[in-house]
Amino acid sequence: MKKLILTALASIAMASAANAVVADRLWIIGEPAGKWDPTVGVELTKVADGVFEYKAEFTAEKTSFGFVNQLAGPDDWDGLKAHRYVAPASGTVPVVGENEMQYANSDYCWDLPAGTYNLTIDTNTMKLILEGDEPVVKPATLYFLGDVNNWTPSAEYAFETEDGVIYTYSATVIRSAEDCQFKIATDGWATEYSNGLQNMEANKIYPIGPGSGVDNMGFADDIEDVVLTLDTKEMTLTVTDPAGVANISTESNLPVEYYNLQGVRTENPVGLVIRKQGANVTKVLVK
Repeated sequence: MKKLILTALASIAMASAANAVVADRLWIIGEPAGKWDPTVGVELTKVADGVFEYKAEFTAEKTSFGFVNQLAGPDDWDGLKAHRYVAPASGTVPVVGENEMQYANSDYCWDLPAGTYNLTIDTNTMKLILEGDEPVVKPATLYFLGDVNNWTPSAEYAFETEDGVIYTYSATVIRSAEDCQFKIATDGWATEYSNGLQNMEANKIYPIGPGSGVDNMGFADDIEDVVLTLDTKEMTLTVTDPAGVANISTESNLPVEYYNLQGVRTENPVGLVIRKQGANVTKVLVK
């Protein structure tokens, strides 16, 4: 679930060491415990007052977990979160060595790729100490998800990427929005992108933003031999066909359009927005 910046800042503020609790017992929860369930955890080995160890051999592409000093009852997620030692942000990948830890009413989890690790959790100093393999984080896999594939990820609908920033997807044909609305997302929808536009055309560049709460995308008409290029840094979606790549307009006299960071067009831009003029798409601060 996406969180507003103010919510994240409030969580961080609550997580200061001032309200940290030195644990007498500690459990690892989440995928290493078999599932995310407030009643399920694996108790860790206590090696000193407030200090615990966990030896892990993870084989999945990504394993998500957290720590609690007390389990909760069935479906009592709030009760579980009230006793959690969490990462500073959702999906934090710890580095080898010391990592800052927080005691907060939060569901922020830690993520580790496949590897053999030794975790030391020191609730006195609020540190997660990682030893063992250096985590090698692979770029997230993004998928074209829509009516055409019943919104179900599969290899044939996966985007290609080398750096985790630029993603490309090629299709023989994508039907119009009337028959095929879509978003771009990871398996499980932890990350998703959309701009809510359902009249997109070939050989144009569109702003795009986080897709949670944003309408699906689509094309005005059926489009053949299309290549979608998602730039997760500049937050743009380029729609091209092999014969028309050179035809993307870069003329400076084209009308200027503004979009908010969620990809929704606005006539009265204020603050940090996306400015689009032909193929030129940039982020600007409008005062």
